[in-house]
Amino acid sequence: MFSITNDKDKNPKWKNALEAFKHASEAKINADHKKYITVFISSENSLLKRMESHSSAWSRIYKLVIEIDDFNEEESINYLIKKCKIKKEEAKKLYDLVGGYILDLKIVADEFLNKQKFKDIKQQILMNAERKFEMAKLLQNQAYHEAGKI
Repeated sequence: MFSITNDKDKNPKWKNALEAFKHASEAKINADHKKYITVFISSENSLLKRMESHSSAWSRIYKLVIEIDDFNEEESINYLIKKCKIKKEEAKKLYDLVGGYILDLKIVADEFLNKQKFKDIKQQILMNAERKFEMAKLLQNQAYHEAGKI
């Protein structure tokens, strides 16, 4: 939509901006006429709540919103066994490590299938979790440690 303007560009910036607004307007009209299917993928419930609070956008929704939760233990282990071809004992250990969040399951399954040892996968998961706690200042002797206990 926008292009870089320089001496060689025939369209001045205002024409590029006008084209961008025109495309945005067409997108809104097409959305209003139900010509698009929009899929939002989010790991946070807050996105859905923000969308609902914007009544003009929410009123254009034609179909019901479908929310897909994390897998339960049985679904997770079936995914790891049937789709990833991981043995049941190993699938159970991977599920116990990350739970039913499909993206985490896929990551650990891929690492396991790439011949990483379980202890190394576990160490990596724990280091990532610790890094997130550190960034949020929730570790002992950090600003939000006490508040994070609640």
